[in-house]
Amino acid sequence: MNAGADDYLPKPFEFDELKARLSAIIRRKDGRTTDQISVDGFSLNATYRTLTTPDQKEFRLTATEFRLLQCFLRSPDRVFSQDELVETLYNIERCPTRNVVQVYIARLRKIIGGNKIKTLRGQGYYFEKDATR
Repeated sequence: MNAGADDYLPKPFEFDELKARLSAIIRRKDGRTTDQISVDGFSLNATYRTLTTPDQKEFRLTATEFRLLQCFLRSPDRVFSQDELVETLYNIERCPTRNVVQVYIARLRKIIGGNKIKTLRGQGYYFEKDATR
C-alpha cells in the first residue's frame, strides 16, 4: 500500500466483492466519486464530513453524526429501527444505553431543522423526502 497500491483483496474472496472494488477503481479513475449525497437541497460531503443545507449553511459533522445522516440520505423515506441505527453507527447489534440514537437524532435535528427527520413511534426514524422535488 505504501508503494502506491490503493486497494488490496485477500484470498479467499467473493467474486461480487472483486467486481465492486473494480467498479470503485474505475469510478475514481473517471473522476466519478460517490463522496457526495444530495437530497432535497441537503448535500453531504464524505471527503470533508460536511453538510450543506438548502440555505447554503455548512456544518462540520462528527463521525457519528455523519454516519447517521449518511444512512438517512442514502435511503430517504426508509424507516430505520433503533437497533439498525446502532448497528450502523457502532457495528454492534445492541448498545448498552438505548438513548444514544435519540441523542444523535436530536443533534441532527438542531442542525438540519426538526421537520426532516421524523419519528414513527414504536418503529424508528426516517428522513422525509420532499415529494415536490
